[in-house]
Amino acid sequence: MKPMRKVFALNYIRETVCCYEGLVNCYYGGLKVDEGELRWEFDVLTKYFKVTHSHKLIDEMEERFDIIKHLKYDEPPNNIPYIRDLENRPSHMTNYWNWRNSEDQCDGLKMKRYLMK
Repeated sequence: MKPMRKVFALNYIRETVCCYEGLVNCYYGGLKVDEGELRWEFDVLTKYFKVTHSHKLIDEMEERFDIIKHLKYDEPPNNIPYIRDLENRPSHMTNYWNWRNSEDQCDGLKMKRYLMK
C-alpha cells in the first residue's frame, strides 16, 4: 500500500467541512438529516485532521471543524471505511448534491432550501 501523503485534499477540504457544517446546522434546525451519515462524516474529518500535517488551509478548516456543534458520540470514531449504497440513496441526498454543485456551498440557508424541495 502506498504511504499516505502528509498534506492532501487541499482542493476540497473547505467544501467538505462547509458541507458537514451545513448538514449539522440543518439537523439542529429540525430538517431530516441521516444521523449515521453525520457520524461517518464526523469520523472521516476527525481522522483527516489527525493524519494530515500542518498547512495554512488545513489548520483553518480544522479550527472551523472544532467549533461546529457536533452531535454527541459515546464511542471513538469507528465508521471508516464506509461502503456507499448508491442504489438506495435517500432523496435528501439528491438535494444535497444539487446544493453541493451550487455557487456557495457554505451558505446554510441555500442548503436548507435545497433540502426542503
